[in-house]
Amino acid sequence: MGAKERTILELQKKVDYLQKVADKVSPLEERIDNLEKRAISSKDILTLQEASVYIGVSLSQLYKLTSTQSIPHYKPRGKMCYFEKKELDAWLLRNHNGPDIIINNE
Repeated sequence: MGAKERTILELQKKVDYLQKVADKVSPLEERIDNLEKRAISSKDILTLQEASVYIGVSLSQLYKLTSTQSIPHYKPRGKMCYFEKKELDAWLLRNHNGPDIIINNE
């Protein structure tokens, strides 16, 4: 076996090892995401990062929404943005489309 073949074999072993590591990391990332979402759902006041995850938009989109006063937010010290979860929920549900369904529990 020549040097080129040995190098290729070594690289393949490294690729296989990295694939095994990646396979182990992926489920951990999912668990971390789930834990973050649970932590956010238990809070009443959210930071900018938490609010972006909560409403499903990027940080840049959320910055744009705050700068145009399109979304309710608070800046108690003039710099950091905070959001009340109830207001975000109301903001998300503000433009109802479709039929109004009334369910009677009789």
